Amino acid sequence: VVCLATVSKAMCGVAAGATKAALTAHFALRGNNADVQAKESSQEVAVTLMGLMFGSLVTLVSDNSLTTAWFWFIVGTIVHVYANYSAVKALRIPTLNMSRFAMLWDRYKLKQQQQQQQQKQQQQHNNNKN
Repeated sequence: VVCLATVSKAMCGVAAGATKAALTAHFALRGNNADVQAKESSQEVAVTLMGLMFGSLVTLVSDNSLTTAWFWFIVGTIVHVYANYSAVKALRIPTLNMSRFAMLWDRYKLKQQQQQQQQKQQQQHNNNKN
């Protein structure tokens, strides 16, 4: 179990690092990666300190109750996942995912049909002139 936990943590670290690099590049619009990274790091420190204070408060309130500790752990996990989901959903990264590909493909096919109809109309118009 410990080995599986370590492997999972390592995989999560790799995914988080790659995501962090992609987001830093996305927000650094003028090649200011270092500035964006510095601001993100200071925000991360502030959030970590708030988490430590909240954890300390939960420890004081729980009175060594396992049920209370699990309750706050589950509440914190739900809030954490929801906040991350909301943050990622708010991003507008210009990449081509499946839904964007489907929209582009539909638009391409529609434009192709319109061009074919225009060509047919042009041919009919030319045939009527002759």
